[in-house]
Amino acid sequence: MKKIIIFAALFELLIVPVIFPYAVDSEYSLEADANLSSLSFSQLQERIQSEIEFSRCLLKLYPDREQEWEKLIKKAEAIVSGALKTPPYCICHEDAKKAEAVLTPIGKTAKTYTIHCVGHAHIDMNWMWSWPETVAVTNDTFITVLKLMDEFPDFCFTQSQASVYEIVKKYNPELFAGIKNRVAEGRWEIAAVQWVEGETAALLAFKLAGKDYPSQQLGEAWKKILFGHFHDILPGSGVRATRQYQSGLFQQAVAATGMIKTNSLRTIASRINTSFSAAGKNPAPLFEKENRSMGAGAGRGTGFGDISSGVHQKSGPRSIIVFNPTTWKRNEVIQVSIWDSGKERSPGDIQKKDFIVRTSNGDLFPAQKAGSGNYWGHHYIDLMFPVIVGPLGYSSYCIEEGKAPSPSFGKVKLIKEALGFENEFLKVCFDRLTGGIIQLVDKKSGLDLADRDNPMGVLEYILERPGAMSAWVIQDPKARICPLELDALKIVRFNPYAATVQAEAKLNQSEITITYTLKTGQPWLEISVDAF
Repeated sequence: MKKIIIFAALFELLIVPVIFPYAVDSEYSLEADANLSSLSFSQLQERIQSEIEFSRCLLKLYPDREQEWEKLIKKAEAIVSGALKTPPYCICHEDAKKAEAVLTPIGKTAKTYTIHCVGHAHIDMNWMWSWPETVAVTNDTFITVLKLMDEFPDFCFTQSQASVYEIVKKYNPELFAGIKNRVAEGRWEIAAVQWVEGETAALLAFKLAGKDYPSQQLGEAWKKILFGHFHDILPGSGVRATRQYQSGLFQQAVAATGMIKTNSLRTIASRINTSFSAAGKNPAPLFEKENRSMGAGAGRGTGFGDISSGVHQKSGPRSIIVFNPTTWKRNEVIQVSIWDSGKERSPGDIQKKDFIVRTSNGDLFPAQKAGSGNYWGHHYIDLMFPVIVGPLGYSSYCIEEGKAPSPSFGKVKLIKEALGFENEFLKVCFDRLTGGIIQLVDKKSGLDLADRDNPMGVLEYILERPGAMSAWVIQDPKARICPLELDALKIVRFNPYAATVQAEAKLNQSEITITYTLKTGQPWLEISVDAF
């Protein structure tokens, strides 16, 4: 007897379609089966189409029957198609009876297989409910499974999702012990992936400096992050309680991983020779002993677990280590923040200064000002400059006050005859009405990827009509606006290393900003969309 294994989702869908249930050796009567006669037209259609689909799958296993069975399948398909094209435009009982009669020879072979239904619980994590309900659903589901196993000795079950096992272990240890017993019997199969542990920076710090590898912290962080990767949470289709709970988990996770990454990279950086920079060799004058730059910027930029831009050194030459966590060479433009030393009396003072970048081999080139501001009483200026970092490596730089000649490498230029910019790789122009891209030229090939009559990257607003399952199903549009009306389209930054164009729009109470940035040495256009 051949076998087919079907995994049936318990507690969400209990209907398992029966394939070819009629008696092969006697004339089949649809009306004689009370259950079948009660099927709706849509259920009949699903039934017949499933039988036809199964027949085609079975056909692949019996190539010697292909010519015979293909004719039967096409004849059954014609019956279904004809019924759907003529009034009442549905599969009636008589149509189903005819189609199944045609497929009877294939049904004889189908009945030589045994179908094994293996239970599985599809438990949506925190979708349309809060965390307490997720815990309760998991608990009730697994209690039910164990009771079914007590009642039916042949009943087997498989369960994925590592998080559900964590829930049971934490909230119902007795139930967890019962599950372990069924696993030992071979009746409960664990199909969950293991929690992943690992973080490159932490591992390197562990190897280089003997720091403790934070496996437990990373494991807990991964659990919190991966919990949010369930298909109901990740797209944001859950209720407010779901989003709030996952937001809390995410903040805990990025706080942990952010500190691990920051402290690990700082440990590695402390082992790197930056003597070429002369940083810290020239002590500050006596009146500058209480230097304001020490500790400035504490926590800035860490909202999503990034490395803090806070400093722990006084003003003067500042060593910068740039890490490349990828396996390919990087030639890109970075941005760093320089903080006031205490001598500056206003934000304008630090903005008046010029800065240069010194490489480890002695090359000098200017750093470009990208912005400035005030953060909890400390003035800062953002600087941009290009870096080259090898795969899985680092590069050292020093930022000093001073002037340097213009760089000899590629520069970003504005296009005077249009609203646009270009570097050594790309030429980009924008439509003044929509803010979309009307020219995107790859200079190497000369190919223009844009269309002036159909601008690229234009935002479209669509309001859908209300409907069922709105968390997943996109209904027909109720309103559509394209393009959005722009309040502004302007160049907000330009220097030899980067140029930025911003398109600003307003929709009801929302403000939308599209930012386009082209940098020297980079053959791509950076695009970001912010809505508030």
